[in-house]
Amino acid sequence: MKFSESDKGTYVSAKFTDATLDQIEKVQKSLGLLNPVSRDDLHTTICYSRVNVPFTASNASLIVSTKNHLEIWDTNNGPALILCLNSQYLEERHKYSRILGATYDYPDYKPHITLSYNLGAQAIDLSITDVNVPITISHEVVEDLDLDWTKDKI
Repeated sequence: MKFSESDKGTYVSAKFTDATLDQIEKVQKSLGLLNPVSRDDLHTTICYSRVNVPFTASNASLIVSTKNHLEIWDTNNGPALILCLNSQYLEERHKYSRILGATYDYPDYKPHITLSYNLGAQAIDLSITDVNVPITISHEVVEDLDLDWTKDKI
């Protein structure tokens, strides 16, 4: 690593197979989301570190969760609709990043997919909390951390 790179953080995300993306889009449509996250932007964050770490991405395609549920999270940009994943694999990948020295801005890592960054005043029926579609990742992506990424999501 070059010294000039040492001030950059590390961002790692998991991307999904086309079949999984199809399922997620069906969920978004069935909920009637006004501001759904686009297919190309759907991901799960594994590492969001303000320091650079030598994370090695996996290109393995595997089912990481079959038991999922919906939650609404308050964010700086308003309420977001989240598909929470029950995934030991993603939790272990996050732990791997921490072993490498990654930081994390939250007390706990909770694997998830953001379905909408901006629900606005839209009402979502959370009584449909279980969304048990198989979530299969196709690969992981390692990038420099971009602290301004949300500017494009609002």
